[in-house]
Amino acid sequence: MTGMGIKLSKARCRALVISCSDFRFVSAQRQARLDLGLNNAYDLIARPGGVRQIVLPTSEAARQTMEEEILLLFELHHFQRILLMNHMTCGMYQDLAGRREEEEVHREHLERAREILAVRFPGLAVETYLSVIEGDGVGVVPLAGGRKLRSAGAK
Repeated sequence: MTGMGIKLSKARCRALVISCSDFRFVSAQRQARLDLGLNNAYDLIARPGGVRQIVLPTSEAARQTMEEEILLLFELHHFQRILLMNHMTCGMYQDLAGRREEEEVHREHLERAREILAVRFPGLAVETYLSVIEGDGVGVVPLAGGRKLRSAGAK
């Protein structure tokens, strides 16, 4: 088979991406990953709530599963960057914040997750991004450690 994007013999994992599994944000976040130069060379953990299971888990099992998966992927693929991508209007955050406070809570969780992972994986770049609804589309905004996107907003 040809035309699959990368040759397995030359494949190198550039990053781990942790995001929410919400279908409404998949395309915008995929475009953001392309704009950040990751192409298809990244591992993806997509769970409801994104980084919530790192910062304020809904159960001990959810926290432990997330932690084990991150460690396993690092041991297997030796990525050098971790991208944390949460989004507004996330159902997993309904119990934590109303619409007015939601962005602040996401920013706090993304920063806390960044701190936790920076301690756990010293030397790795940990970047945070927040997807926001803009009219009929979605924009991805770089936060702490985040890199500027090449396209204007990744709609």
